[in-house]
Amino acid sequence: MNEVKLTSTTVTAPIVKRAIPTVETIVRTVVLVFTFANLSLAFFGKKLPFTEDAIYQWATVGGTLVVMVWTWWKNNSFTKGAITADQIIDVVNDKK
Repeated sequence: MNEVKLTSTTVTAPIVKRAIPTVETIVRTVVLVFTFANLSLAFFGKKLPFTEDAIYQWATVGGTLVVMVWTWWKNNSFTKGAITADQIIDVVNDKK
């Protein structure tokens, strides 16, 4: 544990070392590289081999697939029994 002294308050927190970058970091990097490549090509008078409509369509399909997987990856409780079970699990996990 590392201690950080802030005026008169001491905060102790574990240092977590990430082995891989976050999804947000990867997405930002990919978008940055794509936009820089597009800017460079436009600067030199070149055009991308696909249209803006194709980019829009693929982005829509990709976004839809990501949202579908993400929403159903999580535990989606709709019934009263499932919601109660989630609450019991939360209580048990808080006691650990």
